[in-house]
Amino acid sequence: VMGRPALGMPGNKYEYHHDVEKAVKILANDVKMAEEKGAALIYMGHGNEHWSTGIYAETEKKFNEEYPQVKTFVGVVEGTPTLENVMEKVKQSGAKKVVLKPFMIVAGDHAVNDMAGDEDDSWKSAFAAAGYEVETVLEGLGSDNGFAGIFVDHIKDAAKQAGLTL
Repeated sequence: VMGRPALGMPGNKYEYHHDVEKAVKILANDVKMAEEKGAALIYMGHGNEHWSTGIYAETEKKFNEEYPQVKTFVGVVEGTPTLENVMEKVKQSGAKKVVLKPFMIVAGDHAVNDMAGDEDDSWKSAFAAAGYEVETVLEGLGSDNGFAGIFVDHIKDAAKQAGLTL
């Protein structure tokens, strides 16, 4: 058996909105960090080209409802919302400074190169070229014990549903 993703999954067995809410609450320290820096918080997820990545938009909405004092945006490397989508929303927000952080379990190749790299097509370079003060945080969500705990809880749910004892 396999546990569900951190932000939940479709279906009526587990309410995915609860999973999103839990993740957003666990990441409160990221919001606090951005607030202390006077910056918008931008998460870069992986995304995909095969099915809806609407969960990122829902997660972004929940961040902004829960923490209205910091504008938070979520975009993805593959699929939508794109870097261009995020940049347009950041521009509309009036932010002058941004903190970029991976919305991925590890800060691997996408975080190091696509987000924080010095190449012209990285998110850091795109925001800097648009006149923003940019700070990158190369720390994956898996290094947060609370966020990692979401996966443990989801594994426990899957085991229980399958009649397995942990």
